[in-house]
Amino acid sequence: MDALVLKTDARHRLLTRYRRTRNSKDIDQSINHFERASDLCPMDHPYRPAALLNLATAKFFSCQAGGRHLDLDIPINLFQDALDLRPTDHPDRTITQLHLAIALQSRFAKRGFQTDADAARELVSKVLDVCHANRQLLGNLGVMLHTRFDCRGNEEDLNQAIALQMEWLALHPVGHKDRSKSLNNLAAQLSSRFKHRGNDEDLDQAIALHREALALHPVSHTDRSSSLNNLAIRLSSHFEHRGNGEDLDQAIALHREALALHPVGHADRSMSLTNLATQPSARFCHQGNNEEAIALHTEALALRLVGHTDQPSSLAT
Repeated sequence: MDALVLKTDARHRLLTRYRRTRNSKDIDQSINHFERASDLCPMDHPYRPAALLNLATAKFFSCQAGGRHLDLDIPINLFQDALDLRPTDHPDRTITQLHLAIALQSRFAKRGFQTDADAARELVSKVLDVCHANRQLLGNLGVMLHTRFDCRGNEEDLNQAIALQMEWLALHPVGHKDRSKSLNNLAAQLSSRFKHRGNDEDLDQAIALHREALALHPVSHTDRSSSLNNLAIRLSSHFEHRGNGEDLDQAIALHREALALHPVGHADRSMSLTNLATQPSARFCHQGNNEEAIALHTEALALRLVGHTDQPSSLAT
């Protein structure tokens, strides 16, 4: 069983690497191992709830990445099975409830089952006090409430998510390995509130947070391209809101750098081309030059063959 634990730790590292690089081989290997681990743990085995939770988490990430929302039934059932095996006083019951709530909320967002939304809300109400006491769960609960706001538009959820993410960021001071993730999560939620309310302070703060996150991702960092895009998107919003040409110039420069990190043959090149193309389109409205945007959109469309999930967006731009 010690060997099983060691292999499980290795697959957790693969899952962590997948969340950073989005390499499908990592998630597939994690799922294969976690399936074998659950097979080795019969119903009365003390490791079975953990094995089910690991498998459910990996399958949930796979569904999200592949857009296979109909398959969300599988991880939801696994999360529920893991929860059923964890009694009320189990130390991991809360995190299992929270994972199940996130999965139910995701299915509600895609398929509109009100029973999923109600069940997720009930689970969140049960874990709220525990999450405040257990700081390690604050970030997860903040993401959950943000997702629920996206689905239902309740501003109270968004305000509470931001408050939780601020607490979570305070637990990740300068030098902490997870600070950049906390910065980006809080920036995303402040940006959502800016779109909802139009409060300049929220957008300014989101830009400052993304700048700090980018500074933590030097040229060789695997997350640099996503940080470049995050900051560029917020600066574009700033330009649209205030009309400052310097914001648009900075956004274009950031998207150019992100595109340079995705050379010909890279899986994310078409996305980077489209991101950059929208900026010259905005500049065309501002200055009157649209030739570069057309060229970039044309290259992006050429990379999205018939049947590609993003082809409609390339055709529409």
